[in-house]
Amino acid sequence: MLSFVVSVAIVVGLLQLASYVINDRLHLTGLNKSLSQLIAVIIALYPVKFTFGSIVYKVTRDIRASE
Repeated sequence: MLSFVVSVAIVVGLLQLASYVINDRLHLTGLNKSLSQLIAVIIALYPVKFTFGSIVYKVTRDIRASE
């Protein structure tokens, strides 16, 4: 459960950082802004997906091994 909370916190932090960079530093508008936000969401989600998935896999493997 803790790993899920940490994963969500990392995603939220990365998305806030991407939003700041896109809006305040790069001043993107229109289609460029939309595409940049979409790419930022994908980039933020995939590393956390793999990390959380590997943690869940290890936990379920340990539970099955102990049975």
